[in-house]
Amino acid sequence: MALTATTAAFAYDVPAPGGPAFPVQPPPQVHTVVTGGMPGWQITLIALASAVLAAALAITVDRARAAHRQLTAPNT
Repeated sequence: MALTATTAAFAYDVPAPGGPAFPVQPPPQVHTVVTGGMPGWQITLIALASAVLAAALAITVDRARAAHRQLTAPNT
C-alpha cells in the first residue's frame, strides 16, 4: 500500500511531443552498407582444408602411438 502511494505522489503528466518549442522530427534513415566479407567458396575451402589437416594429424599421431606401443610376449 505504501509503495503505490509513494509512486502516485511522484507522478506527473508528460507533455506530448511536438509543439512550437520542440517540433517532432522524423527518425534518421539508416543505410546499411556491406563492404568486404568473405565469399562462400572461400569459407568452404577453409573448412575443407582444416578437416583434411585434422584427419592427417590424427592418423599421424595414431600411427606414432602404435609404433611406440610395447607388446608383451605370450608366456610359453
